[in-house]
Formats: sequence, C-alpha cells, structure tokens
Amino acid sequence: MNALPERFGEYLLVKRLSESLMAEVFVAVRLGDRNGKTVVLKRPRLGERASGESAQAILREAEVLSAVRSPTLVTLEAQGEVAGLPFVAVEHVRGLSLDRLLARRGAMSRGAALAVGRDLYRALAALHAAGWVHADVAPSNVVVDDAGEAKLIDLGIAMHAGEARHVVAGKPGYVAPEVPGQRAAAPAEDVYAAALVVAECLGGRRLFDERDVAEAATRGDARPLVAKLSAGDLLMPALASAPGERISASDIALSLTEEPSARADLAALVSAELAAPDDPATERSAPLSVARHTAEIVVSRTQASAPLAFPSPIEVATGHTTRSSPDLISRDARDETHRPTSSRSILLVAGAVVLALVVGFLSGRRVTRPREASIQLPVVTPRSEVFLDGHTLIVTDPNRPIPISPGTHTLSLSVRKREKEIEFNVREGENVVFVPLLVPKNASPDPSTDRPR
Repeated sequence: MNALPERFGEYLLVKRLSESLMAEVFVAVRLGDRNGKTVVLKRPRLGERASGESAQAILREAEVLSAVRSPTLVTLEAQGEVAGLPFVAVEHVRGLSLDRLLARRGAMSRGAALAVGRDLYRALAALHAAGWVHADVAPSNVVVDDAGEAKLIDLGIAMHAGEARHVVAGKPGYVAPEVPGQRAAAPAEDVYAAALVVAECLGGRRLFDERDVAEAATRGDARPLVAKLSAGDLLMPALASAPGERISASDIALSLTEEPSARADLAALVSAELAAPDDPATERSAPLSVARHTAEIVVSRTQASAPLAFPSPIEVATGHTTRSSPDLISRDARDETHRPTSSRSILLVAGAVVLALVVGFLSGRRVTRPREASIQLPVVTPRSEVFLDGHTLIVTDPNRPIPISPGTHTLSLSVRKREKEIEFNVREGENVVFVPLLVPKNASPDPSTDRPR
C-alpha cells in the first residue's frame, strides 16, 4: 500500500477511501487548485493491465457520467490516464453510503425512505432516458449527503439498454429475477432492484438475503412481503415478476411524494453519523449490524440456519447501580438510627441465606466462562461490507479482530465484483485471519506472470 499523500498526474491523493484487488479509490485535490476542491478519484491498482476489467469499468463509468447529468447522480469532474492507466474523478459527496446508514440506524421513517426512493428513481430515469442501465442498484451504491439528498454512484458495470449480458453481475439479493437468465440489459431490472432498496429503507433489513445472484431466478414474489410495510403499496408496480408489467422509473419517481420533514430526517441521520467519532468501542460493526435484521419483515438468508450469536460485552455497571459519595454515606449513617430494627434484621438474615445458597451452588459445580473467538480481515479495505452468516458487517478497521461466537460460520465478500463465499470453523480463543493468495490464472513457467484471482 502506497504512502499518502501521493502525487498522481495533476492530482494529489490525500486519503484512501477503499481498495480492492483491482482498483483504488481516493479523496484527491487537483494540484494548483487554490480553492482546495476535493474529488473522488478512482484508478486501477498500479500494475493492472490497461485492458483489464478494472480499467474497462473506469472507462465505462466516465462514458456514462459524461453522457448523463442529473442532480441525483454524482457529477463527473475529470477523466484521463496516467502512465497508460485510466482514471475517473467525480464529485466528493460529504455523506454516508446507504448500506452503512441502514446498518447503523436500522429502518427509516416513511418520509425519509420515500425521499431516498424518489432520488434513486430520478437518477434511474435520467440513465434510462439516455439509453443506459445501471445494472448494480444496491444500498452500497447509494450515498446520502448531509443535506438529506441521495445520489446513485458506481456505474462501472452499467450497460446500454439491449446490450447482451455475457456475465451476470450485480449484488446478490438485489438483482431482478430475470437477470440470471443472461438476458439483454433492460431498464426494468433497475426498477425492480430500486424497489428492494426502498423496501429495505422502510423495513430496516434486506428482503432476500441471497448468497449468489443466480438465486434470484428461483426467488418468490416480493410483493406479499412488501405489502406488510408502510407505503409498500407504492412499490408494488415496480416489483412485478414479469419485467413487462413494471412501470417506468420516471413514473414511480412521480408517485413517491415527498413529505415536508423527509429531508430534515435524512440530514439529521447522516449528520449524527458523521459527527460520531471513529471509536472502536462505539463502532463495533457486528452488533450494530444486527439491528438492521430485526425489523418487521421476516425473511432470512437461510431459514434453517441459526442467527449469528455475537458475544456481548461485559457491562461494568447498569442503570440500577448507584455509587454513593462520602456525603451520602454519612447521611445514610445518620438516618440509620431511625430505621426499624426488625426490618433491618430480616433483610440481613435473608441476604445471608441467599449468599449461602449461591456459594453452596457454585462450590458444587465447576464454572467456566467460554472464551470468545474472532476473525480478522486484512484482505478488505476500511468501510468494506462483508456478510457473516447472513448479517452485514462493515469492517471499520481490517487489522482489528472482530468478535464472533465459536463454531462454524460462512463469510461472503466481494472480490472483483463477484461474491466469494468461505465456510470456516473457529474454536474458543482462536483468531482466524483471512489473507489473499496469489493463484495463477493460466499455467505458466514464469511465476512473474501470476496474478491475483
């Protein structure tokens, strides 16, 4: 990992936002810009081929953003290449990704959720009118700023409407049911995926906790699940199983009326999260994510599997604990003479009996406290999203162990925009560390040609 700040062409990279096996994303400033305006710059990892997947995704994002302008899409600031590698620079939105907001705060108010939906469908309407399909609509690709406005981001796998799909891409749990059939890209798939995102905002959890995009083909009808939600009726026209029966993004954007306090609610949520310190004690990814999966819809990734059991931190004190100051102690001593002796004696005897019973019980058995286990994910970048046993984890610090319960777990994470699933077992006291391995794509006698896969 290169040290920052780093000069990259005419830009100074000042902060790393994310990093994958193929691409890096930074906060950057153009050298010589006296206003100090920051942008978000995306480039392939140094050493990637200019014709590789990451470079092609960056070129596609620049192509789409140069053709489509909308207040609900990030604005293209610049594009170009340095040392043969393309880059794209877009506006730096001060806000939070929607998936992190949901993980931290759970379900939104009706007004806030519909405001997100309105912005999302306005962005899609602009893309569809220009002949593009986003093809990867999910909470992780929506950013809500501190003014309560939502923007659609990450257009690296966008496709022309009607373009043949050679590889099924997107995020499990959000792609439309027709997508795994290798059909041509169509606006209707974005309309469906966006409705699932809005439903998640209303309910606080994903409707379909799927592990692979192929599972969408066997998914049941989403409408009965959404009907249980407040304002779920507004999403019904977007969730028809048949693509031809869904309404357009522009029509559904008009139907999602905005409530007066919606933007203020969203802005307050985002501002509270931005103001919160990045303290590991207050930003434990796993327990905070659990709240996202406890809302009114009852659909789990694997119904037969047990929910993830997160070890609870030891509470030092509860709300019922009172610490007396010296003044209070002396006052209690003065008041002691006014308390009835009989009541005090009864309390003392009862306390002694209870203490004796507890001591006797504990002395007759061996008490052991199970040691917690943990996992460590240096393979991912800060703020990355992974899935552990069906629950979303936002990894704030890849080098810090994440506490989990001993036993067998399933970890899913995205590598090169494809979901990788790993099943592992961890015993008490163990810390399992996941590290990347170099695997050759093609057999070659020259080890230097091996590349990560």
